[in-house]
Amino acid sequence: MKDVICPVCKAHGHVKLLLRVSDDTTGILYPKCRGCRNVVKIVIRAKSGPKQNGSHFVYHDNLH
Repeated sequence: MKDVICPVCKAHGHVKLLLRVSDDTTGILYPKCRGCRNVVKIVIRAKSGPKQNGSHFVYHDNLH
């Protein structure tokens, strides 16, 4: 299991858990953070090796 933290809250010094995903999850998720009230695009890629991080975070402020 991987914990997904809101990158907007993290930039402001807060640690807000968005969701937890299993290790084999891949795809694009659009969860809404309860802390900053923003919709965050999260691209989760399959790990190809032990050195690669499996997640990439992109902030979108006008998604509803």
